[in-house]
Amino acid sequence: MGNAGRPASRQVVEVARLLGAGVATTALARDALPDDLPCLAGVAGPLGSEAAATLLRECDTLLLAGAEDLDPAVLPGPGRCRIVTVDREPDDCPLEGGAPAVRVTGDVTACLEALAPLLAPPPTAPGAPGSSGSSGPGGTRGPPGHAATSVRR
Repeated sequence: MGNAGRPASRQVVEVARLLGAGVATTALARDALPDDLPCLAGVAGPLGSEAAATLLRECDTLLLAGAEDLDPAVLPGPGRCRIVTVDREPDDCPLEGGAPAVRVTGDVTACLEALAPLLAPPPTAPGAPGSSGSSGPGGTRGPPGHAATSVRR
């Protein structure tokens, strides 16, 4: 989440909860979320946290919400993950030379509110609490740090 995503802090947390995903912030948005938030990995950047660096390095899908202030050097290499951007303006996208898998332009809060009902939580792994023993539609959840997403159509 970047500085332009501040107004959508609540929605960012809800999307992370729905997906069972972690959240990293840019340096300018470091105080936009409470430090005790379980899914918060810290700041992504050259002077950021190791947890945030690992999250970015190992994710399979990256949602950049209002992250025009993100240092592109911290992003996974080309082809390493799918990137979805939600920005106020088309020129706010922090990707250099690469196109996101999905680009959403508009009010970050409104876009995430519209997106949230389309997201399904990752299925529970077999044997985990609340599991019925099958992975259910959409496959199994990946290893920690990987966002497994299902979209209802």
